[in-house]
Amino acid sequence: MFKTILIALDGSPVSFRALETGMELAKKCDSKVIVTSISNVDNIPVNVGVDYMPDLIHDVKKQTNQILRTAEKQLVNSKMFYEVISKEGDPKSLIAKVIPENSHADLIILGKTGKGMMTKIFMGSVARYVSENAELPVLLIP
Repeated sequence: MFKTILIALDGSPVSFRALETGMELAKKCDSKVIVTSISNVDNIPVNVGVDYMPDLIHDVKKQTNQILRTAEKQLVNSKMFYEVISKEGDPKSLIAKVIPENSHADLIILGKTGKGMMTKIFMGSVARYVSENAELPVLLIP
């Protein structure tokens, strides 16, 4: 049914529920799992000052890597075929378009709401954008 399932994580509890759901589905479909987390360094406020910018970018990347390490621990124990992708940039376009095209994913799974509540107010939710703009099925986990 699905050969490659892309699971997007932001570190929130609902994103890890999406990981669990994706892993269950992948086992049933004998699918490859691709887990991604995006370092959204584009949205770091410019008014923090040039001196603090490198530290903030480093912290965002470190958090992304920690999310992926946590996910990878679950995947290793599952003994399923998987790939981990860490990217920098806009999570919306990377999850909806770029990563699925490059990885040949045929399903995207992500949490319906995550950590980006303030971002959602100003820019719209990643889940909403992905569900409206992806050219493949999207499963939103509540």
